[in-house]
Amino acid sequence: MAWKAGNGELFQKNSKFESFLKRSISDEAFERVRAYESCIVISEKENKAFKYVVLTDEKIYLTENPPKTLQEVVHFKDVISVDLVNEFPDFLVGQERTNTQQIAVTYTTSEPRRRSLRRSKRSPRGSLTELNGDRSNASTPLGYSSSLDSNSIFHEDAGYGTQSSGSLSQ
Repeated sequence: MAWKAGNGELFQKNSKFESFLKRSISDEAFERVRAYESCIVISEKENKAFKYVVLTDEKIYLTENPPKTLQEVVHFKDVISVDLVNEFPDFLVGQERTNTQQIAVTYTTSEPRRRSLRRSKRSPRGSLTELNGDRSNASTPLGYSSSLDSNSIFHEDAGYGTQSSGSLSQ
């Protein structure tokens, strides 16, 4: 493991967890493990689940406690921000509450938002005017507006949108 080379004395070793990691990932990936730590995961899918987080050179993994399966959660290229949350966790008490650091990791997902284009029953292909409705008081050019509507992907977990440059093919 990469962390053994320099600052191993700052890290408490868990030999059972390390043997699980050796069985679960390749030798090359195991050598790239920087750290692992027990954590409490709060997400859209889970509410306060006690797990282990594993940090490698390129990815973040999560596993249950006790560990059964190792799942890749996010690649570092998809991470937008890591913020320190400046409050005490309300679900912990005593020493654990004061010694815990709470962080929020924001990242993009590769799952695009589902979009529905309603087309008129009169025309099997549809047209630009059917997609955009009344444009009498709009300042955006018609072609540009429809390219935004058909090619925009909104990342709900990140809270921002991206636009791909594509042609208007109908």
